[in-house]
Amino acid sequence: MRGLLFSMMRQAPKVEAFKKSHAQWDCLHAKYNTATGDTVVADHAWGHLQLDATSIFLLMLAQMTTSGLRIIFTKDEVAFVQNLVFYIERAYRTPDYGNELFVCDRVRLCVVSCRACVLTIRRHLHRYLGAW
Repeated sequence: MRGLLFSMMRQAPKVEAFKKSHAQWDCLHAKYNTATGDTVVADHAWGHLQLDATSIFLLMLAQMTTSGLRIIFTKDEVAFVQNLVFYIERAYRTPDYGNELFVCDRVRLCVVSCRACVLTIRRHLHRYLGAW
């Protein structure tokens, strides 16, 4: 989970850019080189919002953190996870590139993962990082 978190954190500027542009090339990648953590597809060759993969990541992160595992260690990591929640909150209302229809299951998954992360951030992560 930390390896995936680090790979995703390398795309933090893209997550921030997508919240403003909703452009296809600002979408979060979901395929990474396992040795380096770099993305394996160029930005302009990509084209999907990856709501499913990002939502599953957030949901599993929330569940693992709630169970007592320490995955998040720094304020930057907490801020990035919060930014992913904002990404999902904005992206689930955007038609997926390549799929013009909203899929109910995808929307439900996004909502559930956002709720789980918000609750986890509020209840558990402050214990690891103190009151900041």
